[in-house]
Parts: sequence; structure tokens; C-alpha cells
Amino acid sequence: MPSSGIQGIVRLKRIATILVMRVLRLDNEEAPMNQPLWKEESEKRREESEKRHARMARLFKEDRLGFERERKRLFDEFFSSVEDEDLRQRLRSLQASFETKMKHAGSAHNRFVLAQTLFWDNFHNNWEPGILQFSESLKNLERTYSAFDDKQDS
Repeated sequence: MPSSGIQGIVRLKRIATILVMRVLRLDNEEAPMNQPLWKEESEKRREESEKRHARMARLFKEDRLGFERERKRLFDEFFSSVEDEDLRQRLRSLQASFETKMKHAGSAHNRFVLAQTLFWDNFHNNWEPGILQFSESLKNLERTYSAFDDKQDS
């Protein structure tokens, strides 16, 4: 790869990092954790998640009613942790809508197909346009910074 291509990639990575930092409003004193600590925290979260998954899988097989109670408790715990009241209500409404649709789907196969359809509809209608818009913004920034760098070189 030519060196200008590598420089472009490095520049694009720098721009993306700046954008993410601005979006997250991270100041220098709020910089992300150091790598070893992050890995340790990540490992702890993974272990806790695996334990919770094993417990829920066991409940699902052995006690469906208990599983449903625990699932609803976990959702309530999550919703209660959301500080923004408007967002909390929207999340509860979205979950209620999803559960209603699943309840009326009929068979397990129909629920699977419906969940898959809802996922892909959401992806194509919400996520994909946002990803494309972000990609276009990055390209525009790269062109802007590239033009700026070209002026400095002369």
C-alpha cells in the first residue's frame, strides 16, 4: 500500500477518534481506562454474564414460570436504571410492544421468523441509514482534513 494510503488511513482513524471523543464528550481527565484494567474489568463482566446465562438457561429448562418472573425482573431492573424518564418510558413501551407481538405470533417458528423480521426491519430502517450517514461524514471530514494537509505541504 502506498504511504499516502497509509497516511490517509491513519488520518481517518484520528478523525474517527476525535469524533467519538466529541460525541462522548470525553475530556483529557476523563480519558478511557488503561488497557490492563479494562481487560480485567471486561473479564469480570464476561464471567458474570456467563454465570447469569447459565442460571437463566437452567431456569428456562426446569421452571418456565420462574424464568419468566426472573426475565421480567431483569427488564424492570434495567428500565429502572435509565435516568431519562422519557427514554425509560419509550423502552418500556417498546418491550411491551415486542412481547405483545410475540404472544400473538403463535408457534415457536412464527415467533422466530417474526423476531428475525423485526430485527432486520429495524436494521434497514434505522441502523443502516445512520451507519451510511456516519460513513459519509467521515469521508467528508477526511476530504476536509486532506485539503487542509495539502495546503500545509505547499
